[in-house]
Amino acid sequence: MNRTANTPQDLTGLTKDLRAAQSAAEVAITGVPDGGTCCLDHPVILLPLTDAVKEAIKAAGLRPGNGYGFWKGFTALRGFPGERFQGTPRTLGADTMAKVLADLGWTTGVHYQMD
Repeated sequence: MNRTANTPQDLTGLTKDLRAAQSAAEVAITGVPDGGTCCLDHPVILLPLTDAVKEAIKAAGLRPGNGYGFWKGFTALRGFPGERFQGTPRTLGADTMAKVLADLGWTTGVHYQMD
């Protein structure tokens, strides 16, 4: 299943799914020391950055951003659990969010970037 955000029901589902992914990421990073390579990793989701999508993402407590480079056409998810770190918890938070969203049917990925 490849979900999109073309209907109001999809957008409600997106907000709910983003919250579930954040909860899983928060659990995954709990107690993980901040170490490893300094990075700017973040999860991305294949959705157009429309006003409706932006609002659905904001309703989940995240900040939407533009994808760039290889990730053009994807929407970056900022403010995710782990983003406040610069190493291992950040990557783990991004990976966990992307996996949970993919398991829920969204097309996702992780933008990996060493600083």
